[in-house]
Amino acid sequence: MPDAGLLLQLAEIAGIFVGFGALISVRSADSSDPFVVSTIRYVTWVGVWVLISSLAPVALSRFGLAGRTLWLPCALLALVVFIVLWLTDTLSPESKSFGKMTARPLLGLRTLYLGVGGPLVLGLVGSLVVVALDIWPEAAQGLYFAAVSSGIALAGLTLLTVVFIAPHR
Repeated sequence: MPDAGLLLQLAEIAGIFVGFGALISVRSADSSDPFVVSTIRYVTWVGVWVLISSLAPVALSRFGLAGRTLWLPCALLALVVFIVLWLTDTLSPESKSFGKMTARPLLGLRTLYLGVGGPLVLGLVGSLVVVALDIWPEAAQGLYFAAVSSGIALAGLTLLTVVFIAPHR
């Protein structure tokens, strides 16, 4: 597997995001605020998803898996974990607070977040679906890497949103 080093570096970055999310949640003076809980949870679970998704192909390739036999189980695992974590987060009462932001600066930030984050999620899920369905087999490795990279960008965007929203809360 030629890009194992890149996937391991993404896992390291994701670990940093998870650490920042945990640190913010522990140190936050407003840790009972549903919005803070929701965004920190989102950063953390996306970071954990990136860790799992980055390490899965590296681990499975050690067993001699390559090509379709490597990327299919990795894509399916990544999709299932992403969907389960996303549904768990979305259905939580704290997550509904994001949709209830009414202050003008927060509405603009929410619109920006959804405008950038929405396409990242669509690209992430779409790339994994293309890999899982073997639609473009020669690009499976690149599409998988793009999905994991989108996850890192999504975690970073969410962390940035937390920082920009803090003064307005």
